[in-house]
Amino acid sequence: GIFFLRTTAEDTPLNAVDVAFAEQVSRAAAQALEKAYDLENAVLGREEMKALAETDPLTGTFNRRALTDKMVQEVERSSRYQTTLACLMIDVDGFKQINDAHGHLAGDAVLRDVGALLRSAVRSVDVVARYGGEEFVVLLPETDRAGARVFAERVRQKVATTAFGTPERPVHATVSIGISVYPDERVGDSEGLLQVADQNLYKAKLDGRNRYHD
Repeated sequence: GIFFLRTTAEDTPLNAVDVAFAEQVSRAAAQALEKAYDLENAVLGREEMKALAETDPLTGTFNRRALTDKMVQEVERSSRYQTTLACLMIDVDGFKQINDAHGHLAGDAVLRDVGALLRSAVRSVDVVARYGGEEFVVLLPETDRAGARVFAERVRQKVATTAFGTPERPVHATVSIGISVYPDERVGDSEGLLQVADQNLYKAKLDGRNRYHD
């Protein structure tokens, strides 16, 4: 900040009273700035703590707790504005075999990379969360069943053609995906939306994996 005092040829020279006034104003301004900085840091601190509480540390996606809250919000918004909401439950196929063959660090790297892949594939309004273990959930507001299928197939192909791990020790993986859409006669709330997606994920697994089911 700058406090600038100036006189012209017609003005009387600055004196001790003027200097004292300038110091008083400067001191008050500095205190106001310090309080503003303290408030800003406090707000940023709360936002950072909230982000940490909502984020899965391995994948950088939302965690299950945050997903629960966001699913309730999105279903309520979809109901209020009469829009569609798609939910995809995504499971990394044969994840135990990946851990057994390549080690748990490689398995963690696959989950981290799949999470990054999903985050790069969605819009800013979409939600990506790690549901638990090797399962992820993606919420797509204002997306119907056809749009969810297109997204699911794009994700399926991207994972299947990506070499995870390192160039020296590449790890190949596939995903199975279950889709549910709100509104639906089988879906009454956010829990129902997730349950139907889980059921369809199970069907995709039974059908041979590396596919989606709705």
